[in-house]
Amino acid sequence: MFSFSTRDGGEVSTRDLQKIVQALPQYSEQVEKLTLHIEVDDCFKIISVYMFNVFMFNFCIHKS
Repeated sequence: MFSFSTRDGGEVSTRDLQKIVQALPQYSEQVEKLTLHIEVDDCFKIISVYMFNVFMFNFCIHKS
């Protein structure tokens, strides 16, 4: 069995590396979902700011 050194001087076995590699597809899927969530959240923020600006513009026009 081979072992690999980590940055902090610890060791990672080939079995540990195999587990990490096997988990990569699930990790990638979770990152993709998180990225999509962030993009949707950013779009919602942009739309919210736009709607607020439209509301304020209309409020100012009708007030004067």
